[in-house]
Amino acid sequence: LPVNLVSNVDYGQSISIRYNGEEYRGELIYVDVKSEYTPKEFKTAANKNKDSIKIKVKLPAELALKPGQTAQIYVPK
Repeated sequence: LPVNLVSNVDYGQSISIRYNGEEYRGELIYVDVKSEYTPKEFKTAANKNKDSIKIKVKLPAELALKPGQTAQIYVPK
């Protein structure tokens, strides 16, 4: 999560998740207290020198997402 969006999230908040053309709702269960550089595998030209905050989202049981697979999450701005 980009550092500039961390004030827009809170524990227990509903988060939109898109995977394989379907949209699901998850629950925000963790927000790291320390920012870090954006991980190498997620860097783009737009965010290569920016910090990010690690978050964890409790996924719904019907979402068959496995470790290493990528999904998009949407956080209110």
